[in-house]
Amino acid sequence: MENTYLKYYRNKIKKMKNKTFFIPALLILSLMISGYAVPQWINLNSPATRVTGITNINTNLIIAAGMQGVFLSSDNGSTWIQRNNGIDSIFIYRITSEGNNVFISSSGTNPKIYRSSNLGLNWTEVMNGLPSLYAIVLYASNNYVYAGFSGGLYYTTNSGVNWISANWTEKTPTSFVKFSGTLFAGTSGHGVFKSTDNGINWTACNNGLTTLNIKALEVLGTDLFAGTYYGGAIYKSTDNGNNWTEANSGIQHLQISSLAAYGSSNIFAAANDYSGCIYHSTNSGQNWITKNQGFGNTVLRFECMFFANDYVFAGTYSNNIWRRSAIEIIGIKNISTEIPDKYQLWQNYPNPFNPITKIKFDVTSPYPLQRGINVVLKVFDLLGREVATIVNEKLQPGTYEVTFDGSRLASGMYFYQLRTNDFVETKKLIILK
Repeated sequence: MENTYLKYYRNKIKKMKNKTFFIPALLILSLMISGYAVPQWINLNSPATRVTGITNINTNLIIAAGMQGVFLSSDNGSTWIQRNNGIDSIFIYRITSEGNNVFISSSGTNPKIYRSSNLGLNWTEVMNGLPSLYAIVLYASNNYVYAGFSGGLYYTTNSGVNWISANWTEKTPTSFVKFSGTLFAGTSGHGVFKSTDNGINWTACNNGLTTLNIKALEVLGTDLFAGTYYGGAIYKSTDNGNNWTEANSGIQHLQISSLAAYGSSNIFAAANDYSGCIYHSTNSGQNWITKNQGFGNTVLRFECMFFANDYVFAGTYSNNIWRRSAIEIIGIKNISTEIPDKYQLWQNYPNPFNPITKIKFDVTSPYPLQRGINVVLKVFDLLGREVATIVNEKLQPGTYEVTFDGSRLASGMYFYQLRTNDFVETKKLIILK
């Protein structure tokens, strides 16, 4: 008896071969001779090869740059100014900001914490009450600044004039996040802890976690996320950390180095194993898609992610800092994880439109156990010239919806085309201004 999988996919391929697609001749010609202007990550080629932390004050971006100290950019990373006056340590490891104050931690033979109130023009040591160790993590929230050390935790409420030891022993903190008045701390080997009194006392909250090596914490809406060194990759809690469940659909890496939320529905994960990967979820971690366009064959190891000025920034271990438009990167939304029985491009709605319309499409899997399908959705004018790339991603099977903004285009008829390795479909849309 024929294998069920083989029979199913033989029939699908036969249907695809018999199906004809309408593609204007000029559009085919355009696809053959024109390049693709694909939205993607851009390497900012900063003076810092390693970026270990990112923060911002107003529109100023400030990075911790390892052996090279601290750099400031006022134009979203196009140009950089070194800001090391007053720093005598070897390696700048972490950075955070509270109000107009920026805090950095250094490692090496003379580890310290420094503060600057003038965007890094000058730095002052703020070590009163701290041990002579380097701070593994810095976190600021609501006039509190927290510094985590190997086996210790300290906080300040007066911008580092003095530090107070928290009731915290034998655990190494790796990350913090504050949510609805509760402070959460991730640890190396001890899971997640929470405090309802701003870090004075702590209780463990690990129910459902299958690994206790936590690297990153983040909040999206009412959901709490934890990224792990190895094991379950990403966990989610919907009840303030009391219970955790895995939220890993679509993620193929095990080591999560950073989590970053944007708006009310988007969360990103930077992952490292043998090579790095950026993942994005639009549905609170139900499933994730890769967002790696622009990295090419570069083997990246991510240190941190940060949103500022409508951009997402990614700092790496040895490949500088990268930038991508936040508006562009969140454009695609997964609206169903049920696997469709065929590829399909739906008619945009509304149509005609001015200037916003939505386009829905279905992605199936033509081969058993295929993990992701390369999907491209583009818009062309009547002469077959490409005017927009809406999607260029590797997607899991499901139903997706994107918003297309035609405000920069003239009124008229356009074609939009969905393309995969084994499917092409084109439809018309009309912009009416």
